[in-house]
Amino acid sequence: MSPPPLLLLSVDVILGPAALEYISDFFTRHNRTLDSLITLIQLAYMKHFSVDPLTSLLYSTPSGPSSALLEAALTSILATNETAMEGISGADAAKEKIIELIDESRSKIQKRYKSMRIAFNLTRLMQLFFVREGLTQGQASEENIKTVAAEMADWIDNFLRNLLLERLEDIPLWEVWYTGMTPFPSELVNPSIRASLLSGLLRPLEFASPSSTSPNANTPGAKVAEMTTVVSDESLWRLPDTSILFRRYLDSGRLINVYDWFESFQAVLETQREEVKKERARGRGKGRKSGSSSLPSKGKGRGGGKASATATLKRSPTKKAQQSPTKNQKGKQRQQPEEGDDGMDEGEDDEEEETEEKWQIKVQARFIRALHELDYLGFIKHTKRRADHVARTVFDINDE
Repeated sequence: MSPPPLLLLSVDVILGPAALEYISDFFTRHNRTLDSLITLIQLAYMKHFSVDPLTSLLYSTPSGPSSALLEAALTSILATNETAMEGISGADAAKEKIIELIDESRSKIQKRYKSMRIAFNLTRLMQLFFVREGLTQGQASEENIKTVAAEMADWIDNFLRNLLLERLEDIPLWEVWYTGMTPFPSELVNPSIRASLLSGLLRPLEFASPSSTSPNANTPGAKVAEMTTVVSDESLWRLPDTSILFRRYLDSGRLINVYDWFESFQAVLETQREEVKKERARGRGKGRKSGSSSLPSKGKGRGGGKASATATLKRSPTKKAQQSPTKNQKGKQRQQPEEGDDGMDEGEDDEEEETEEKWQIKVQARFIRALHELDYLGFIKHTKRRADHVARTVFDINDE
């Protein structure tokens, strides 16, 4: 009886017991398909190549390896064999010696792995033979079988012990070709959706960087450029609406009064509104200072007054009668302040200033949208006992 054909195939990356145990458990308990098995092996290989840069030495050693790669390889070699570089002097000699040790380790680990597979296949053949013949431990009745078993026991034990008990971890650079006890990346197969949702709601700024915040976002808090990753209650207004509502969700009990929830949400938006107004006022103040410094100064020398008057006429063509120079002031026009600037600022303020009614409608719309998002994510449940209450479904949240 021949062993399974997969055991006779040579592999370049040897999976360790941790990865094999997870793959076997997932395959037998969840998905018994070939595609699932191939996907699991590919994921294990993907993690192996993404964790250690030394895996670039898997097939061959580059002719001109970088100094960083050689240094990393030397560190790994010395961790297993401290005397590997004794008697070597000079940079070129050390480089050649490291390349030689890399090639030597590649051949050693492949040879040892083949020996382990031979021992495993032999053990499997013996097990299948005894099972087929109905011979298990304590069931052998014939004397000749006992005699043969006694004579071969020592030889088989020594042979298998030498092949199976040789550790791959004893070979330098074993982590290039062997995954060892590295666990399988189970988060790629079975992601923690609950933890991801809670992390996104509690710390949204870690997922959306300030540089990616659109200046034309609907939320006024999105217009703030600098935001901290650890948000306290004082800076709660900087968060998105859903995160603000979720923070108030954590402060509630088993049943949540929707109106009280709305009032707490509205209080945060009022703070947000005031902070955004302060930001705009500071921005306009900086703009006025820069604009006043760029105005032309009073002209000196010949033609200075004429240039000033001409510039003033060009700025305000509608007020020609007021700003036209008189005969006595010809050439000595005094710089007139721009009366239209303050009027324009006041007009912009009037346009930007929202009425209280519109603001209340906007707050209600933002609250309903955030509430529906939490409802869609499954954080609340409607109850028939109280029409103005919703039930909280998630507890014991670590919001630190």
